Amino acid sequence: MSLAWIGADLVGHQLIPTIAAERTPPTYYRNKLLFAPVFLLAGRIVSDLIGGSPVVRFLTLGTTANALMQVGYLMSYPVDFNLSVFLLHEAIVVPLSYFLIGKPGRIIFFKEGPG
Repeated sequence: MSLAWIGADLVGHQLIPTIAAERTPPTYYRNKLLFAPVFLLAGRIVSDLIGGSPVVRFLTLGTTANALMQVGYLMSYPVDFNLSVFLLHEAIVVPLSYFLIGKPGRIIFFKEGPG
């Protein structure tokens, strides 16, 4: 899932002028590769603690991971950059988070079946 997030983010940074590739910090994708799994895990833990319907849970997971990723850039980049990146990440991460939500307390990697 981290690689899907990074790939979609790379495309988004090419298409949206306020966050164009030349405005993106040189360490941006390396940091995302390192920290995205940690932030997704943190989002999953928060999602499990909050509970609720699957929609609430994947919205919580995606938004938590996105917010944690964005914290490092809040003080060093302009508002238009941060807002555009946050919204782009919401559009990417929240739908992808659906695939990490299974029954409460469990991460689903494989479809469950008999045996």
